[in-house]
Amino acid sequence: MLFSTKVTFILRILFIDRRLVILHCSKNKISDLSPLRKLKNLTELGCSNNQISNLKALKYIKDLKILYCSENKISDLGPLKELKNLTGLYCDNNRIISLSPLRELKKLKTVNCYNNKYDNRIVYLKVLSLSHTNSKRNELTEFY
Repeated sequence: MLFSTKVTFILRILFIDRRLVILHCSKNKISDLSPLRKLKNLTELGCSNNQISNLKALKYIKDLKILYCSENKISDLGPLKELKNLTGLYCDNNRIISLSPLRELKKLKTVNCYNNKYDNRIVYLKVLSLSHTNSKRNELTEFY
């Protein structure tokens, strides 16, 4: 785990074995996740409390099951729509404007997405069989 090490670029910390399954690098100054795209075996990523605004690199990590990305600058969950094995998403306190990329993620069971900036009033969560959802402090009027 790489908590509070004040690493500016994730490149400085990733000489990591590509067989890595779990990586927690929260509470740093990471802004670029692109070095992670080679970690094909990663199933859990904790990258909360950083300066991340882009999740594009994660679309290549098809085995990712749990993603902790709270307290960042993320506005687009689009890259996550490729992650068919995702079961848990913790993305509170970001700038997310839509949850619609999650609608095809059939294995997704837990979503914590409170304190974001949705511009769509209807969220497509009906197709998800969620066991836990937390979306308080958003501009949501209904789940559908």
